[in-house]
Amino acid sequence: MNIKHFVILFIMSSIVLCSCVNNAPEQGSRYDVGDYIPAFQVTTSTGEVVSDKTLLGGKAMIMFFHTSCSDCQNALPIVQKFYLKHDDYKVICISRSQHAQSVAEYWNQHELILPYSAQEDNAVYNIFAVSVIPQIYIIDEKGVIVEHFDETDFKKINNLIEDF
Repeated sequence: MNIKHFVILFIMSSIVLCSCVNNAPEQGSRYDVGDYIPAFQVTTSTGEVVSDKTLLGGKAMIMFFHTSCSDCQNALPIVQKFYLKHDDYKVICISRSQHAQSVAEYWNQHELILPYSAQEDNAVYNIFAVSVIPQIYIIDEKGVIVEHFDETDFKKINNLIEDF
């Protein structure tokens, strides 16, 4: 074996060995079905304070989004239909790193009436997830996640209205 083949074999072996080490960053949600929602607090565009504590005792849906995200743009009308159909659910949409004016303009342009909280940073999102939007959590009266959807579950998001 010549030196060129040895170097290539060494590089390929190193890549394979390194890929087996689980040092890769987490993907998606930090929480899944069966977990309690974490402690958080946001203020909606109407001034209402929503937190893990205020959601206890009732069913809820939390959606993390950004208005420039095409999957979020597709999911928001579905979530709005859910909101209109299920008055027994508290629904809150929480932006990821987006100014209030930008979210308000999008809401007005697309005639959305969903309650939302514009967050200028990722602080609340990072409590729930590491990457990927939309993230949608359905929560029961005890604060337990009973369903979780992300952008990889778009077919499930589309069936959201019928499933609940």
